[in-house]
Amino acid sequence: MSAEQAYIEATAKARWLFAAIVGFFLACVLMGEWILPGYLHVSEDPSPSELKAVQYRLILVSGSMVLIALIVSVFWTRYFWRVGKWAISHSECPPPDTLVVRRTRVATGRRAQIEGWASVFLAIIPWAVVALFAYLFILNLELL
Repeated sequence: MSAEQAYIEATAKARWLFAAIVGFFLACVLMGEWILPGYLHVSEDPSPSELKAVQYRLILVSGSMVLIALIVSVFWTRYFWRVGKWAISHSECPPPDTLVVRRTRVATGRRAQIEGWASVFLAIIPWAVVALFAYLFILNLELL
């Protein structure tokens, strides 16, 4: 290791963006834990119309999950693909002007290449989640 290491400094903008993402995630979890069970509640002896209404609500919820997963995946993929592509081609990770939450050392050489391929792999993962949510959504549609 050389005595002079390159670092990317954290910014307030990156910290606020990170806090917003964590807040959005927590809101989604809380909605799933507190709101959805009551929204999808079925009485002990449901009528056919009540079951149909719950099915429509379930389709609305699963469709919303597909849409949210799709939107998050687009931004996730764009970020990690950019980082990975830069690291692979320039042997430097993370790229200049990347938003980081804490002071981050810039990796170079072989380590940067490995981090670049890991970022490319991370860019692909959310599409598996979107495919799973879409499959579950289609299964819900077939119940009708």
